[in-house]
Amino acid sequence: MDERLRSALIVNASLVVDNVYTEFLTPFLIADSILNFAECELIESERTHPLKAAKLLQILHTKDSSAYHGFRAALARAGYDYIAEKMDGDVSARQMAQAEKAAPLRKPTLEGKLNLISSIAKFYVPDLTPNQGLFWYFFTEMFEHFREFFIWVFQINAFIYTAPLAVKLRDEPPLLWFMLVGLMAIFKSYPSIGDVGLYLAMLPLWSHLTKCKQGRIMITTRDSSVTDIVSGPVYKVSISPGMSKDQCLEAFARWTNIDMQQLPPEATLIYKECSGLPLAITMLGALLRDHPNRWQFYLEKLQQRDLRRIKKMLAYEYPTLAEAIDMSISNLEPCCQRLYRDFAVFADGMKVPTEVFCSLWDMDVEDVEDVMKALADKSLVYQQPREPGSDDLLHSIHDLQLDFLKLATPDISKLHQKFVDSYKRVCRGELWNLPNDGYIHWFLLYHLFKARLYSEVAEVLLDLRFVDAKVRVTGPADLLHDYIRYGKVIDHHAPSKKRDFEQFVSVHAHLLAGAEMPDVMQLALCQPSDTEVYRQARVHAEHNPCSFYLNWCNKASVLNSCLLTTKLHKGAVRYACFTPDGSKVFSAAADNMVKLWDAQAGQELFAFMGHRDTVYCCALSSDDQRLVTCSADGTAKLWSVDKKLLGKTPEQLSDSPPVKEGKGPSPNLKDETTHPMFYESYSSSLTNPDSDEDNSLHTFTGHKGDVQGCATSHAGYRVVTCGLDCTVRLWNMDTLEQELLLSGHTGAVNGCHFSPDDARILSCSDDQTAIVWDSATGGALVTYAGHRGGDHGTGVTSAGFSCDGTLVASCADSQIQRFGDEKVYGLDVCS
Repeated sequence: MDERLRSALIVNASLVVDNVYTEFLTPFLIADSILNFAECELIESERTHPLKAAKLLQILHTKDSSAYHGFRAALARAGYDYIAEKMDGDVSARQMAQAEKAAPLRKPTLEGKLNLISSIAKFYVPDLTPNQGLFWYFFTEMFEHFREFFIWVFQINAFIYTAPLAVKLRDEPPLLWFMLVGLMAIFKSYPSIGDVGLYLAMLPLWSHLTKCKQGRIMITTRDSSVTDIVSGPVYKVSISPGMSKDQCLEAFARWTNIDMQQLPPEATLIYKECSGLPLAITMLGALLRDHPNRWQFYLEKLQQRDLRRIKKMLAYEYPTLAEAIDMSISNLEPCCQRLYRDFAVFADGMKVPTEVFCSLWDMDVEDVEDVMKALADKSLVYQQPREPGSDDLLHSIHDLQLDFLKLATPDISKLHQKFVDSYKRVCRGELWNLPNDGYIHWFLLYHLFKARLYSEVAEVLLDLRFVDAKVRVTGPADLLHDYIRYGKVIDHHAPSKKRDFEQFVSVHAHLLAGAEMPDVMQLALCQPSDTEVYRQARVHAEHNPCSFYLNWCNKASVLNSCLLTTKLHKGAVRYACFTPDGSKVFSAAADNMVKLWDAQAGQELFAFMGHRDTVYCCALSSDDQRLVTCSADGTAKLWSVDKKLLGKTPEQLSDSPPVKEGKGPSPNLKDETTHPMFYESYSSSLTNPDSDEDNSLHTFTGHKGDVQGCATSHAGYRVVTCGLDCTVRLWNMDTLEQELLLSGHTGAVNGCHFSPDDARILSCSDDQTAIVWDSATGGALVTYAGHRGGDHGTGVTSAGFSCDGTLVASCADSQIQRFGDEKVYGLDVCS
């Protein structure tokens, strides 16, 4: 090789060694006959790419000048143009021309390209002769060094299946023989496709046996982590936390061989007590199958939460319900167990936001979500969005699991103390400055009381700053319930202060529940100067000079005589009446609803929805089980009233925090504590007056126009209604049929009532008359027209019987008249 060309190779050696992959060059060098196969093998024997490039340069140094030009051309064709150009720069043009003239490059022809392909194929795959055998070819031909090893393996492999198949198919000798012969044919040396195809084609002869021999295992688990270690398809089925009522009753019917319609009432009560927990329903069903007369016994055990008495030796490792729950908890990691047991601090059925656990466990939101995900995967926690489509989750556990945790907690008050301390750490001891996480403002007093911090209960409820913070979140009704619930605790510390605060909240409840929240401190400054509420407001105003407050000089010196002002309806209230014990109030309004609420705290208990227009009046039956309403939509409706709503005392109802007006649905009062975010409501569309939901029992139709008045008989089974169509109608609540149509008025009928003995009906009308009717025949007994001719200038708006039924009072315009029995149903003016 010319010395100048050799020098160019030496100068650019480092560039070639660092950048060139010889695999891309050797095909071109072989095609130009610059390298032979032996030299290529020598190059490829090097371990690294730089060493291979160095070996290539070493071989080129031993060749003539044509090798240099062939190498340079291979670099250009392989994509290393910049190296080829660098090498050109190191050789003068004149020397390059002389070298090319002395040894010109050979341009590859088509024949040369085919030879190149053939040469490359021979170099990389020396033997392409096909073989028939599938396994034999791939293993014995591709791995020639292990040929003898694979021959022995394949020969022995055919006999490995003999013993297992002989055991499995011991009852089917023909099938065993067929399988063994087929395996030997497949694994023999160089089998043909026909050998395999023959036996595979004959397998359907035993299809009837293979179906019986198939063993398919289905694994069901509450722990989704099990699927990570089980092979096969995995199907996740979304199920509700508990069984529905119909599903539970059907399960009981199957266990006890009793028709669903014949099941005792205790079956429904058991379902409610265990909230449809499948494990509990299954165990109770098995118990009742053996002891069909113990419905009441097991119901009482559930009510007492005596979980260890609910036991049954089923095909289950843990015979009692308590042990089954304990097993689920014990399988958790120690850290998760400790965190999970903190659920015992919450009330039954509570759905708790993530932020609460962040405060309780002193964790970030992401860490809490990871813990809850692990618990939810094991079905120990139920999760649901706070609102549809929201990423914020609420977390809860089943009531029976919660009962077990509470029983397993030796001192529940310490757990509540830990809960309160965690929030004190968050707010630095200023409980009036708590963060609004959607929970703590509703239940702080509950946890303080359970932690036996009675002095702090009184201190918090008598702090105007806390009152301000709480009503902004929960509304005034829940705060009033706190004064009722913990009244004895506060009375022990400061009874006079309690009266001041309770009076302040109740009188201004309609303002505190409004859409625009007033300044609580300014409202407090309007209280009499000798009250604790005023004193705290003044101290607050003096310590906040940047805020502007007015201290009225001409304010009242005594407390307002009003006991309670509340705002529950979104329209004008047309009618209100007390329940017989005076603890509850029914109110009808222009928002198309009738609401039941607590007379002491103003808490909404239930909403009766179904009317499509203003509700004018409502009346409760004498047995307190049915309610009648009448509306401008031309109908009267009959409703069922839950006795639990009417039978609870104010102290019992105080365990159920109300809904802030316009903020959410009515709570379910069956639970210990409620919150609009945490419980299903009786009416899912409570806050939407235009909803199509109708939860009434029956709709009375017949009036042509607004139905303006209604009343129930003292016997409890009849209803009288009146309306703009000038008629009075009598209905039977048992048969739901119209009994009488009373016609006689010539104007709209404004009101109607039963006499104390239900023998007569009184109606009053815009025609300036009042008529007494016979409730048995429907005949008009007396028509009093004294309102005409100047007694009253307008129609009679209301009328009613006296308690003994001998006197009737009517009113119209600005006058009230009274008349009574001086003749046989002849009514004359008495005064």
